[in-house]
Amino acid sequence: MSRSPLAALETLTEHLAASPVEGGLGLVPLEVRPGYLRARIPVGSSGIREDGRVSPLLLAVAADCGLGVSVHSSVPGSAGGPTVEMRLDLAGSPAPSTRELQVEGRALDVGPVSGSGRVEIRDGSGSLVATAVGLMSIDRPIGDVPGRDGADPDDRVHPAAVVVRAESPDAAVSGAVLSDGMKNNLGTVHGGVLAALADAAQEAFRNRHGTTRPLSLTVEYLRPAHVEERLLSCHSSFARRGRRFWTVRTEIRRPDGTPVVQATGTSLVVPA
Repeated sequence: MSRSPLAALETLTEHLAASPVEGGLGLVPLEVRPGYLRARIPVGSSGIREDGRVSPLLLAVAADCGLGVSVHSSVPGSAGGPTVEMRLDLAGSPAPSTRELQVEGRALDVGPVSGSGRVEIRDGSGSLVATAVGLMSIDRPIGDVPGRDGADPDDRVHPAAVVVRAESPDAAVSGAVLSDGMKNNLGTVHGGVLAALADAAQEAFRNRHGTTRPLSLTVEYLRPAHVEERLLSCHSSFARRGRRFWTVRTEIRRPDGTPVVQATGTSLVVPA
């Protein structure tokens, strides 16, 4: 069997450019080989928040892509598969002069049904911004990278589009509207988008109770979410509410109540 098409730079470049998520955010591979990916992603004016943090969407998508490509490029014939679990740890804010982030992903262990990997995300000065580890499901190799022929070029994700709106006074329940630009190559909502929605729901919930600085987010992907359903609900609660650290759990559900994601985030409490 031939090697994974994701291990060829030209094929991977075309594939990501056509993706409404990676392509929409401008993620470009620079080097790829079985088990390894090096890429860059621009931050732009909307990629850095007012507090100096990188948009969670940029970090989550870069991490998910780095994990997926590094693992699946190691599997002969594989053109990708779903994320099972991803943990994103935030190391710090990028230097003010940063215009793009450098992404480096490596496969750690690849077996017959799953593979794990690690990703490092750095700013223009080489300082670490975030790290991620994750587990990918390895499906039956399909050989060709799925394309999006005829897709509307306007169907591209944007950080401003990935938001949640509180539906309860304490923001324990919030809603998220889905758009066509949030799809991955499997036709379901991109794992990085789901992680960003979980992060946004947790931030809205925490902000009702105090000021915090997020440290980590672990996302378990239970089943696919479909853009065609157009709406997801996010349900958040405290798992730990200590004097120095808070841990929040968020479940993202389909309109019929079926859970698609369980996320756990830890943050540092900032004194008033």
